[in-house]
Amino acid sequence: MISIRNLAVSISWLALSTSLLCAVDLSTYRGFQLGMNLPAIEKLADLKLAEAKMIHQRPAVIEQLEW
Repeated sequence: MISIRNLAVSISWLALSTSLLCAVDLSTYRGFQLGMNLPAIEKLADLKLAEAKMIHQRPAVIEQLEW
């Protein structure tokens, strides 16, 4: 009885842990990553730095690019 319960728990643990192994990093999308600097985004998206709009400056700088 105990061995069947241990086997069931082990299989359940294995099934739940495989989803964690396949999880992706949600901070990246198509080569873009949260926290990238503007020159890196300029190269990746083929945009110009002059097109960036300052949205917010304090406490952190937030700039927006549209394409």
